[in-house]
Amino acid sequence: MVEELVKGVHKTVKNITDDYEIIVVEHCSSDNSWSKIEKIPKNDQNEKGYQLSRNFRQYYAITCGLRYVSRRMGNCNEF
Repeated sequence: MVEELVKGVHKTVKNITDDYEIIVVEHCSSDNSWSKIEKIPKNDQNEKGYQLSRNFRQYYAITCGLRYVSRRMGNCNEF
């Protein structure tokens, strides 16, 4: 599901602008999401993944993602 989500967001946003980031934060889910997030291409500056050491809940996962946004404006979505 992670791969499809990132690909879909990437494809949609790419049609609008080249200046964007997709930041995925994994907080110890039981569905093996991190192994999929690690496959995000390391050479693609638009896509980044971060892993928290445990499940700190939604607020902290969102805060983590926002901390690593390199652009001044951000949009945050919980999926």
